[in-house]
Amino acid sequence: MTLVNPAFRARRSLEPMLDAALICLALNVYFEARSEPAEGQHAVAEVTLRRSRARGDSVCETVFAPSQFSWTLLPHERRRVTDLQAWTRAESVARDALRGSSDHARGATHFHADYVEPPWAAALCATTRIGRHVFYRRCAGAGGF
Repeated sequence: MTLVNPAFRARRSLEPMLDAALICLALNVYFEARSEPAEGQHAVAEVTLRRSRARGDSVCETVFAPSQFSWTLLPHERRRVTDLQAWTRAESVARDALRGSSDHARGATHFHADYVEPPWAAALCATTRIGRHVFYRRCAGAGGF
């Protein structure tokens, strides 16, 4: 089953590996943060890339690794891109993040929605809050935001 409606795919002249990274990163932004402000979408992309580098995995391996991002646990029929405007925005955010230099997430390697309390959050230091997401990284002395 395809995750992205073929009509939503823009023409690309990118190398296949970069193309895969772009799609996987855009999917993560779309499903994790499509209703968030642009800054929050960028922060989610940055966390994904930071985690990918730390793991030494490709973006796709990181996105689809067990227990990394909640949307990947949804049934396949619910993992469909249906909002063209949100997909276009997510793809643009992913492209910007892959080019890289911003740090909206302030070094964060984790995030969660503000309406959940994951057990791992207590062991990390919050870096910022953007929209409905709280971002975290390993503590180095006194942390927080």
